[in-house]
Amino acid sequence: MNPEDAHAFNVTMRINRQVEGAQWFDIYPVGGKLSLVDIGGGLGHDLAGLKRKFPNLPGRLVLEDLSDGIEHAKESIEDGIEVVGYDMFTEQPLKGAKAYYLRTVLHDWPDKQSLMALARVREAMADDSVLLINENTLPEVGASSLSVSLDISMMDIFASLERTEKQWVDLLERASFRVVKVWRADYDGIGSNALAEAVACQL
Repeated sequence: MNPEDAHAFNVTMRINRQVEGAQWFDIYPVGGKLSLVDIGGGLGHDLAGLKRKFPNLPGRLVLEDLSDGIEHAKESIEDGIEVVGYDMFTEQPLKGAKAYYLRTVLHDWPDKQSLMALARVREAMADDSVLLINENTLPEVGASSLSVSLDISMMDIFASLERTEKQWVDLLERASFRVVKVWRADYDGIGSNALAEAVACQL
């Protein structure tokens, strides 16, 4: 992808985040001690939103992204959020977190690479860890024109796809996860409109 296309795509995704409606922590039962690792979290918008809604939530909040991009996050990240340079295809440095969270990360990748990234998460999880996948999830039929255009963009730019719920469940099962529940808001909006909660299966 050339720089102009990449910029246009990133602008589109930022707009999607602004108009999409409910955030994941509005529909997921956040409670107790939550040590959360946001893998591929960009500038840390999701963790900042979580911290604003639950300012007294105990536990670590860790933002992970590629080292080149993470420097920009360090300039503006809120106090109490740790920043770690990390490539999701390598060994996860943070072991045993309560939750590992990926938002609109895996839709950029075909199944082969997605399974590799999920394997690194699974290796790091403790028995009580959960995996949270926050993604645009297409209906089996009757997808909106916007969702279809995003699906085509994923195919054209990344040789990937916007997956249906069935395809997400299948991908996670192939990565040795069990989907506990798919959380949705009453209003799906656009962009990352579903949150899949999964636990690691015993190998």
